[in-house]
Amino acid sequence: MVAEESHAARQASNDISCATLEGADIFLLTHETSIGKDPSGATIQTAKAIMEAERIYDHKQACANAKLDNQENGKGVSMAEILCSNAMELALENKVAMMVVITESGHIARMLARHRPQATILACCVQSNVVR
Repeated sequence: MVAEESHAARQASNDISCATLEGADIFLLTHETSIGKDPSGATIQTAKAIMEAERIYDHKQACANAKLDNQENGKGVSMAEILCSNAMELALENKVAMMVVITESGHIARMLARHRPQATILACCVQSNVVR
């Protein structure tokens, strides 16, 4: 029984890590936290798997891939996408700790977040519905 639980835990951690590397924004723990034997343990293990995946994420390669994507699909690429791609590249080259985005709709901040920069993104907006 213990070996089965250990295998299941490793598989779950692997699934979480892969999903994080593929760009998942959120994980929902349902049975593990509501009726499971160790809800806090499940939450801690999930957080550890996410942090490890983000630690090994290759930001430089992701930036290069985004830039290549923009070059190959240049016809349909918006100015905002080009801006975000260039901002990501500059942030990586200069080891920027925080990127501040002033936004009306939140669109640019979300677009920048899709590039998964190492830097923290601080989005500033005066519209309360966007802030929420």
